[in-house]
Amino acid sequence: MNKSSSIPEELIEIEAYKIWKKRRRKGIDGTSEDDWRKAKEYLEKHRWKVFWWEVRHPHSRDFALEIIKSLGISLTALGLLFALWEGLEDRRLTQERLITERFSKAVEQLGKHKDIQGTTPDITVNQRSIYISKKVSTSILFLWLRFC
Repeated sequence: MNKSSSIPEELIEIEAYKIWKKRRRKGIDGTSEDDWRKAKEYLEKHRWKVFWWEVRHPHSRDFALEIIKSLGISLTALGLLFALWEGLEDRRLTQERLITERFSKAVEQLGKHKDIQGTTPDITVNQRSIYISKKVSTSILFLWLRFC
């Protein structure tokens, strides 16, 4: 493999041979140096061919390590995205649970507290319960708009 280029010499030779065969079949004049140059230019434009050739013919350990590193980075990124998604989902569920608990407490307070004689409901407790119910319903609407 040439030090100045990352394209393996063997692959350039294969492509140059294909170009030479095509040139001979069409009856076009040319030199082997031209075929070599055209093969190199073609492979520089089509880097995916070099990649797949190296996958099928790994000549160096470095290439295999690069593939493993790339896979590791990709899997790590996927794992982080999954963890982020799960964290957001967990946060949403926690907020929903808290809202439900607050709403239940507010409704429970509406009918539970009576005045000192125990005959009529305590108005201040009922007012607080209604206020809390209103705030909880606003929070539910906000959450619904935010997550949906």
